[in-house]
Amino acid sequence: MGSPIPEDYFAEDGQISDPLLKRFIRFVVQDAKRSFPGFRRHVTSRGTTLTAEAVDTAFRGMFTVRLRGVDTAVIGEGYVNGVIPRIGGDAIDGLDEDGERLKDGVPELDLSEGAGDRRRSYVCLRVRINPETGAMDLEDEESLTIAHVPTLHEKFFEGGAPDAGDVADWPIAQLHWNEEGDRITKVVQWIYFNQMHRYQAPGEGETGTGRHHFRMTP
Repeated sequence: MGSPIPEDYFAEDGQISDPLLKRFIRFVVQDAKRSFPGFRRHVTSRGTTLTAEAVDTAFRGMFTVRLRGVDTAVIGEGYVNGVIPRIGGDAIDGLDEDGERLKDGVPELDLSEGAGDRRRSYVCLRVRINPETGAMDLEDEESLTIAHVPTLHEKFFEGGAPDAGDVADWPIAQLHWNEEGDRITKVVQWIYFNQMHRYQAPGEGETGTGRHHFRMTP
């Protein structure tokens, strides 16, 4: 016989309802005493209080870099101008154009090139623009990718990412390597939010390269 249900306590025409009603009350009280995840039960002389516990909704950030093995990493979901970056032609969330899981799963980023100065290297958003429009070509799978680089452009800290042949790298995490340079000891996340990208060409009469500006999506 299965578990009782409310319909078990329906009285038929002419049936005395008191016994059924008492059984139904016992059924309701028994059900009320069950524990439910996410609630705390506090009993006092004045009665019982059920308090709903807040669900943990901690924000863990976009583009989260997680190591997988010695020289590979996976990158958490994130978007630039509403577009998701790719690694080796595959979107970093491991989904195809129809939202179906890729056969090989989430793509991995190769870190085997190792470190640069001060035993540091960088996981970057790599943007490639159309020089005529100054914007990413959304039909080109190489217009927004994730790359690992040992060093940043020498003028990176002057503001914005310097343009290098219509390409710019914007760090999302810094990797710290051990003294031998064969193992990553720490990942320092630099970006936690989706990004907006804008290219700024040199002004008329100015020398130097253009700049790629990134900012958090509002």
